[in-house]
Amino acid sequence: MGGTRPPFASWRMHFFNPAFGFAWYMAPDTLVTQSTPAAADLAAAKVMTSLGDRIVKHDLEAVRAAGGLRIVHDWRSFRSYKADAREWLFQAMRSWPKGAVREMHVAIPDTPLWHMAVSAGNLLYALAGIPAPITAANIDVLLRRTRLRPPVHPAPAWFTSGE
Repeated sequence: MGGTRPPFASWRMHFFNPAFGFAWYMAPDTLVTQSTPAAADLAAAKVMTSLGDRIVKHDLEAVRAAGGLRIVHDWRSFRSYKADAREWLFQAMRSWPKGAVREMHVAIPDTPLWHMAVSAGNLLYALAGIPAPITAANIDVLLRRTRLRPPVHPAPAWFTSGE
């Protein structure tokens, strides 16, 4: 598996789970994830959405005061995805309070499968009132767009512990 990959290799560790990968929470408004498996399966989706669930449970008022959560996913490790994982992600995000997510940015593999999946997903998100992800195949483009900076502070214990 190894550690985090660029551009996050030098970032202070906040969260790791082998079923999904790495994550960082820069309270009150930014969640960053970096996948490590080759397939986006249900186990990976459950870990990833549990991060958003924790933020909604423990920090929703601060997130709302900041205008909503900005989510930045680095999914470049994923070469394939399972339909149940996509459905889990969609249902989990629908369960979050309206306005909890301000925007999503996703770095994806530059393959026809992923471009098609994003197009289909964007339609589902729009129908559910969830902000559609802004995607890029190039992580550097995504970083310039989001102006991400490494976390300065450790993550809250509730984020790292899985409560």
